[in-house]
Amino acid sequence: MENLKLIIGGDFAPRKSNENLIKTGNFIEKLDKKFKEYWNNADYRILNLECVLCEEEDKKIKKSGSYVGCSQENINGIKSLNPDLICLGNNHILDYGKYGLEKTMELLEKNNLKYTGIIKNNSDNLSKIIFKKDNLKIGIYNVCENEFSAATYSNMGTNGLNEVKNCKEIMELSKTTDYVVVIFHGGKEHYRYVTPNCQRICRNFIDFGANIVITQHTHCVGCKEEYNNGTIIYGQGDFLFDSPLEEDRNTGLLIEIDFTKNSYIIDYIPIDKEGSLFKISSNNDIINGFLSRSEEIKNEETILEKYNELCDEKINGYLKAISGNKLIYKLMDKIYNKYFLNYYYNEKNLLKILNFIDCESHRELLRQGIINRISKKI
Repeated sequence: MENLKLIIGGDFAPRKSNENLIKTGNFIEKLDKKFKEYWNNADYRILNLECVLCEEEDKKIKKSGSYVGCSQENINGIKSLNPDLICLGNNHILDYGKYGLEKTMELLEKNNLKYTGIIKNNSDNLSKIIFKKDNLKIGIYNVCENEFSAATYSNMGTNGLNEVKNCKEIMELSKTTDYVVVIFHGGKEHYRYVTPNCQRICRNFIDFGANIVITQHTHCVGCKEEYNNGTIIYGQGDFLFDSPLEEDRNTGLLIEIDFTKNSYIIDYIPIDKEGSLFKISSNNDIINGFLSRSEEIKNEETILEKYNELCDEKINGYLKAISGNKLIYKLMDKIYNKYFLNYYYNEKNLLKILNFIDCESHRELLRQGIINRISKKI
């Protein structure tokens, strides 16, 4: 019987705790036997490189949030994993600007490693690839949310989220393949459920021809749903991306998909930390939690309830960040017994902000105005 086996690892970035191990040419030999059996048994292996192979401080772009870069020597460990495809469509791949991205691509090309998720220019779209075995063709499409890394009309970058464009490209890919797998770098970090908008986007991808959609970026194991004869995985968790302060990053899933001409079977293989590396896990809680949340999200009211809880938890952090001066708010919170933020952001002011976010014309003007102001302060 014709079949093609694909295995996908989540977010991968060498960090201080394990970089010396990854730099070595035999990195895969340091991983456990079960992992190597699963990994090497696949016809095609995919991982998301959420790290620029560049550490030159003067090349960093202007952004908020962390920068993720590492030594070019890490290519040795990456190559030892023998990946057939490396996804670059993520929010960190442009942290060191065009220079860092080009250095990363050059290094991958030099080592005969294929990559996807990048748009070099309007005529050079590297966001998809087709795997073939026997008479099977599997299309892989890589897209990510717009967060300091998306390509623009004049600058190279990732295949940013643009639903009309993305859905059209997925539909075209589905016409020339047996199956389409979308790897979407999106969703709320450290949130194990699905946001309503992320669900809507992923369902659109299925409606326009994808068979499987996998979201990465959340850094934790989430949940899944079956929708319109397709499968959506909301949160794969990390492959190897250390962060000792965040416990949910200690577990992840390898996603193994066995395709035949008429169907596919997905196997969810749990992994967890072992020192500074990882191993195939025997911890039933990983899969049980994944399946339990998958049952919960069958109820749309649960999705909204969980999401509103998250919004209520995070809103003050967003409002303080928009206001800018954390020290003033810390002081005013003490004086006004933590009610100053509610006083400052009264209903009238919140409605103004909401209108700026909701209205396309306001949002477009606000965004470009911010970009213009930043660029004038070089």
